[in-house]
Amino acid sequence: MKKLIAGLAMLAMTLPIAAESLHDKVKDYLDEAGFPKTEYLTNQRILFYSTGDFKFQQAFLLGNKPLIADFIPYTAQPIDENTAVAEFDKGADFYLFENKWYADPECDGINGNEELYNE
Repeated sequence: MKKLIAGLAMLAMTLPIAAESLHDKVKDYLDEAGFPKTEYLTNQRILFYSTGDFKFQQAFLLGNKPLIADFIPYTAQPIDENTAVAEFDKGADFYLFENKWYADPECDGINGNEELYNE
């Protein structure tokens, strides 16, 4: 009997555990299109880097947990030395939630196709 219990315990430890997706974690805070509802928006900012690159961020507070949406421009056209026009996808390229980055390859909102970017 002890061997059976030990064997079952070992088997249980080797079975893959289905990780909860980003969508599963935040679905109650999304609109029909899969984007965080604007009522949870707390901040918007543009980050400029010394390399000349930049990105747009939106910060949301979902319950008591922050969600950061990173938008990376796919085109940026300078108008003059002080002004540029950038185009972004409708959805974010990356999401930061619970200290984990998720990549959204389709930039189509949080709908379950996001991939864990870092472990």
